[in-house]
Amino acid sequence: MLEMGEGAAAGWLSSLSDAGLNWPVLRWSLAVEPSALKATAEVLASAVPAEGGGEPSPGVMTMRYGAGRVVFVGTDEIWRWRYARGEALPERFYLPLVRLAGRGSVARSGRSVVLEALPGVVAVGTPVRLGAVLLDQSLVDAAPPAVRVRVTRSGGGADGSREAAEISLGAETDGGGRGGARTASYAASWVAGEPGEYLVEAADPLLAAAGARAVQGGVAG
Repeated sequence: MLEMGEGAAAGWLSSLSDAGLNWPVLRWSLAVEPSALKATAEVLASAVPAEGGGEPSPGVMTMRYGAGRVVFVGTDEIWRWRYARGEALPERFYLPLVRLAGRGSVARSGRSVVLEALPGVVAVGTPVRLGAVLLDQSLVDAAPPAVRVRVTRSGGGADGSREAAEISLGAETDGGGRGGARTASYAASWVAGEPGEYLVEAADPLLAAAGARAVQGGVAG
């Protein structure tokens, strides 16, 4: 059976996690070790043994990859939710995943550069993938070997002061886009050492001149 991740259960039908019913039970799901997931992977739903006695394992996962996003569903048994209910439940499951996968491309429309910080909310000591993607061809042609971003964290001291650090992002392999367009991607890991909110903004003149928008994230204690 599938169960939503923490904080998302409000939008999940309780009957889909009811082991006493037959129709929502998924007969199989790929067993994925949580420790095998990459640091930037997010678990959207977990596979839970219907008979009990086992630990939940990641069932639906997503992560950024290059200039896009990948979504992995560890079972092909969702069709069982059609029983006496038609397409309503499968559509409620798949359509948000399709929108999630395509949201990045839509958000990039008309933008020259995109800054990223993934996952958006992490625990203290968890690596955050900081990224910058150059989308404008003129920027790609002039792409340097590295670019810099500034991470500013609020609540750095007892007086609520702000702490800032510059992080160098190294170049990744170029990726092909639609119609032969190319992008240039940069990334580095930043480890959140203290709880609080943080802001990632351009520190490199190339990114600042291209109008890079700052992104926000959070670190839970």
